[in-house]
Amino acid sequence: MNKFSFIVFAFLSIFTLQSCKNSEEKANELFVETQKDLLEVESLPPLKAFNTLKKVKHNINTIIRKYPSSSLAVKLSSGQKVGEISLIAVNQKVALAESKANELLCFSKPSVECLIRILNNNINNSNSDEIIANFIKLLIFSERKKDAFIYANNINDNDLHLIALSNIASAQVEVGNFNNAIETLSIIDTPSESDNIFLAIALKQVVNGNTNSALEFFDKIKDPYTRITALVSIALAQEQSGEEFKSLDTISKSLNIVKNIDTNFFRSYALISIALAQNKSGNRSASIATFKEALKAAKSIGYARNRQFAFLKIAKGQLIVGNKAASVKAYKEAILIDGLYTRASIAVEMAKSGLLEESLVQLSNLKAKQMGRVAQLMDAGERTISLASIAVIMAESGHFKKVLEIAKGMSNEIILGPSYRFIALQSIAEALAKAGLDKEAKIVVKSGQNHSLRASLHESVAIAQTQALAERQANNGLFKDALLIANSIRDEAKRSSTISKIAIIQADAGLFSKALSTVDILSDGDYRYYRNPILKVIITEQIKAGSFKSAIDTAKMIEYYNDYNLALIDIAAGMESLKEGEVKK
Repeated sequence: MNKFSFIVFAFLSIFTLQSCKNSEEKANELFVETQKDLLEVESLPPLKAFNTLKKVKHNINTIIRKYPSSSLAVKLSSGQKVGEISLIAVNQKVALAESKANELLCFSKPSVECLIRILNNNINNSNSDEIIANFIKLLIFSERKKDAFIYANNINDNDLHLIALSNIASAQVEVGNFNNAIETLSIIDTPSESDNIFLAIALKQVVNGNTNSALEFFDKIKDPYTRITALVSIALAQEQSGEEFKSLDTISKSLNIVKNIDTNFFRSYALISIALAQNKSGNRSASIATFKEALKAAKSIGYARNRQFAFLKIAKGQLIVGNKAASVKAYKEAILIDGLYTRASIAVEMAKSGLLEESLVQLSNLKAKQMGRVAQLMDAGERTISLASIAVIMAESGHFKKVLEIAKGMSNEIILGPSYRFIALQSIAEALAKAGLDKEAKIVVKSGQNHSLRASLHESVAIAQTQALAERQANNGLFKDALLIANSIRDEAKRSSTISKIAIIQADAGLFSKALSTVDILSDGDYRYYRNPILKVIITEQIKAGSFKSAIDTAKMIEYYNDYNLALIDIAAGMESLKEGEVKK
């Protein structure tokens, strides 16, 4: 190497070293600045945080691009962490900050479009059937068919993907896009889903008064039970529009299809539907005859649980047509079956249906079987709790004398354990106290067999009276007094329950700010779960009032993420509905 070449080589080496040194220093300077910005992000409001994170991301990319020889660039470009910073983590933070910033901008001036964008981001790959169904319905309702299919096709789980497509078809039916729904069905390609959609279209046509079109879609349904469901609705619509002969003909057609149903359970259910339709059409004698056929089919059902379901459905149906004796007979059949419902709980169902005396008779007939002491106690306990439920129904119906007889009988039952006795007498005493019958409630308290039981009952009655007073004050608009009374209840569960009822009364009256203040009282303790149902009531009322921005503010108070997103869907649907109304005007 000659002298000149050596000088050039030396100069270039020095220059390269200096250049590397400068790159390292400049990269370090930029990285220090980036670290400071990143530390500030947590304390910044969403929009500023997003802009600062964009700057952080830009600085990291600048280090990698402009100073590639620096040790920082080498580490960052390979995905390594430098301190607490990595390119992947920063990208994730930027995406999250962007989402929050978009939410903030949208919530300050909400629109259906921006809410859909937020929801699409929030519920991407959701595993909640309810959220998928409601979001797709919103997309179809707001005429975003393409977006609905994109959302459905992005769902990884095959079952949920099919559910999403079914929801698209159902939503298309709901908005009257029958051809689109049939087109969607061709993608799903399952006979049961096709039947469900054709049934939905037929029922929609019935609602629209197009019974002839409904019959056309009925012809496409394959499953006999689903065909009968469609025909019953068509028959009722024909009867209501004055086409009695057509209605009778349609019902006759449905009776002919029954013989094609190969299971007694579905045959029984189909006959019940037909019997109720016959009764509604004024043909009570035909209805009673069809119920007899339904009972015959029910008795032939092999699986005990399904047989019990069928008898209970017949019992309730017979009450609707005014055939009380037949209803009691069907309830008795259900009681004899060792199915899902216990004997005592069916007696309570009878009371709920208005068969008060009959329910007491059935309950008194349920004598303890031959069993061990513990099993006997449990059986007697269940009967007594059920008897208490019937007594509460009777108290609500004004049969107070009978209620006191029941309470007295409980106190005298030898086999009954103290815990069952207390729960039963407590529910009766509380029901009487809430009805304002303090004298009768005191009689129940006195029926307690010992001082300890009477003291506990007395406390329960006092709480029930306080709850009733607080609710009365709230209903009279005296919310301050109502809350003072509610807060005096020592039992936390009952205090929270009473406060939640006051909040709902306020929301129903349109006093949203007062209702929200009341909800805040429930922010601490073990009974915070009362908050979400109340917030949903408030949001529903705010949507009805067109207060969408306020509804969003309320939604932000919801703690459970799925419930929060469902609330946003409801708000967007409310806004879209208002838009549709304005267009129609």
